[in-house]
Amino acid sequence: VSFVFAGEGDALEALLSAAAGAGAKARWLDREVPYHHPELLAAAAEPFRLALGRLGFRPAARPVVSTIPAEGAQPHPWLSSPDAIRDFVARNLVTPIAWDGVVRGLVGAGVTTVFECGPGTTLSRLGRLVEADLRHVTVRDLARSAA
Repeated sequence: VSFVFAGEGDALEALLSAAAGAGAKARWLDREVPYHHPELLAAAAEPFRLALGRLGFRPAARPVVSTIPAEGAQPHPWLSSPDAIRDFVARNLVTPIAWDGVVRGLVGAGVTTVFECGPGTTLSRLGRLVEADLRHVTVRDLARSAA
């Protein structure tokens, strides 16, 4: 299980020290925007939702797996309708994610390979901690193989 915490630098340093003292693996992720934090981006959530409402979303050609657990039988729903995706994107800004549940849900659905399309490798690294047999391909991997 992995967790990501956001907050003031001194409090995070204390948390890292406490985690290390308890034998946990912990490290600082250098991020400038505290995505997924309910308090730090609370003021941005509603303007962001309104801006999303002005964008033209289409039904997804491939479903989007929500990182926000849902109540009921499907803990991480697969989204395809424009309204569901728009709502997810808005809520995702200020809702802690449960990445381990997403990865387990993908494996449970028979997925064997995932592609991380952003510039980094964080999700792939975290995913390997959850399910070591799931193949992760990143943009960096593709760039290296093309060179």
